[in-house]
Order: sequence, then structure tokens, then C-alpha cells
Amino acid sequence: MQKKRSLGTALASLLRSPLPEGTRGGPTEIALCGRRQIEIALCKGICAYGREKISVYVKEGRLTVTGEGLTLKTYRDRRIAITGKIGQVLFEDA
Repeated sequence: MQKKRSLGTALASLLRSPLPEGTRGGPTEIALCGRRQIEIALCKGICAYGREKISVYVKEGRLTVTGEGLTLKTYRDRRIAITGKIGQVLFEDA
């Protein structure tokens, strides 16, 4: 018997799988799972970390997530997952 997976679980699974060769230099990929989790692929590093604000470097510049109770759930293979009550997602040019 096969278990049903939620859309959020399916997206998280896709983001954890290796990227195809042709997309490694492509644009930053972002998956927002409601207002409780955001997943970012092709992250270049963390530039600010706090419970109300997390900023990361991406190809296009800097991506900042603000909210309440923010934490890094995962950070590996240039992929990052941020959880908490997300209030705003902001892109800034490099």
C-alpha cells in the first residue's frame, strides 16, 4: 500500500534531490510552504541570522526572510529550509 504525501512533503523531497547538471547555474529556486516554511535552493551562504530575520546570499543578490521564531531547519548542499512564522520575503540586489 502506497502512502499519500502532502504537497509540502513532495516539494521538500524535490528540493533535497540532486539538481540536474543543466540547472546548477540557473536562478535561485524558492518553495514557500504556507507561512511556516520556505526552502531555498542554490543558496551561497548565510549573511544574517536571528529569530526575527534570516538573510542569505543567492545568485541574484540577497534574500531576507523576516518573521517570528525563525530557525534554520536544514542547510546542506546549497539548500536551506527556514521555519517559523514567516512575515515577509525580500530580494535585494547585490
